[in-house]
Amino acid sequence: MMIGTLVLDPVLSTYAGIFYGPVSMRDSDGTKKIDIFTDTGRLALFNASETLQLALAGDSGTGGNMHFYNESGANTVRIDGDDADGGGEIEVVNATGKTTILLDGDSAGSGTIELSESTGLKTISIMAAESAGDGAGNL
Repeated sequence: MMIGTLVLDPVLSTYAGIFYGPVSMRDSDGTKKIDIFTDTGRLALFNASETLQLALAGDSGTGGNMHFYNESGANTVRIDGDDADGGGEIEVVNATGKTTILLDGDSAGSGTIELSESTGLKTISIMAAESAGDGAGNL
């Protein structure tokens, strides 16, 4: 009984006797379900329409990250294990592509939560860093 197929890309290469390159897995109907990019440490998962739903990267140049997509293929949630400041970050995006929620584990050394309206305009920001030397955070 065949439950799916494994497709090795014809540009699969070798380096020091080790094979690397893209690998795809398809279900029994031939629908692409998984892409594995061995040269860059990425994994991509697809829905029944072959629309990207989840992307994982272990070698993004800045640490690991995950991207979640809605049914239409729009990237709506991003989790970054090593953002620009070196800390973790979670970003939630609305249907129009604007960031509406941002959780930053290292914004100038402190945790930050930002909420924005549908246009992306930041309306609420909570930062754990003190500004007046009294140990109080900012709202």
